[in-house]
Amino acid sequence: MKFFPAGTPEFPPYIVTEQDLVYPHNRLQEYPSSRLIKQYQEMIPLYHKIKYLERNAEEWFNALLETRDVAFVIHNVERRIGLTSLFNIKLWKLYIGYLEKCGQYSRLLETYSKYYRFFLDDKEMKEKYKAEMIKYGFHGLSTHKVYSFNVK
Repeated sequence: MKFFPAGTPEFPPYIVTEQDLVYPHNRLQEYPSSRLIKQYQEMIPLYHKIKYLERNAEEWFNALLETRDVAFVIHNVERRIGLTSLFNIKLWKLYIGYLEKCGQYSRLLETYSKYYRFFLDDKEMKEKYKAEMIKYGFHGLSTHKVYSFNVK
């Protein structure tokens, strides 16, 4: 095995980009942007607040909203639902409301579909799901085909 030292054509030096620098990141101080350093400094307390509130889903969700970063909220809520809070109806409903408020309509319909598959007896959400689907998509399909779930 041949070893190539950093900075050679075979192994170019790592260049830190803004996309690399999300909190926490061990090379954040190397980046020269004062705007990014300021944002980093502002987000440290929020990061600790989010970590502290992990036990209470509603407070945790509201802390996530303080970031004002739609992609961050979506990523973290979907991860939490998938790993630890699959049957937390309150978190699902908070997330669905957030997606609608942010205009994330295709993700909203996808989330309604997932919700309804786990909570088949929630008739109120089924009606909301149908109304949203008619409003935002699937105009050419009958709702019977869209909502039917094959059970063998």
